[in-house]
Amino acid sequence: MKKVLIKIGIISAALLFVFMLMGCKATRDIGVYDTSVPSDQLCTLEIAGNILVTKFNGNDVVKKWGYTNKGGSNTQTVVKIPQGTHEIQAFFAISDYFGTSVTFPEMSFNYDFAAKHTYRLGVVVKKNGKETDEYKVIEVSLPEFQYFTIVNKGETP
Repeated sequence: MKKVLIKIGIISAALLFVFMLMGCKATRDIGVYDTSVPSDQLCTLEIAGNILVTKFNGNDVVKKWGYTNKGGSNTQTVVKIPQGTHEIQAFFAISDYFGTSVTFPEMSFNYDFAAKHTYRLGVVVKKNGKETDEYKVIEVSLPEFQYFTIVNKGETP
């Protein structure tokens, strides 16, 4: 009986740990895109999960920026980029609990970034007929991709 209780305790602790990890926000820091740019002319770009940036100003991104299979909007990749107007090419991909996945076509867009500010690249998806920027990889139904967004979160302290 004692062994059964110990096994149940171990399994319960393992499951609790897995569920805690699922709720955590994972961040991957790429570092500085162009190290020749002075730090006072850089800004921070946070890229929400399931977005993969493939080109920056027409140049292939060597270390792909983003996650395509983890945690939905709770995961992110962070990269420091120079101030100014930049062209970003990216795509959005998501899969549900049953392994069904959808990759949406790549899109290019321009944005003017200010030095010392933090920006978040996200997507707006439609779930249950309503637009939202919250989504998870593990869902019963796949949300519909609507468009990319960039939110200026303000000056970085």
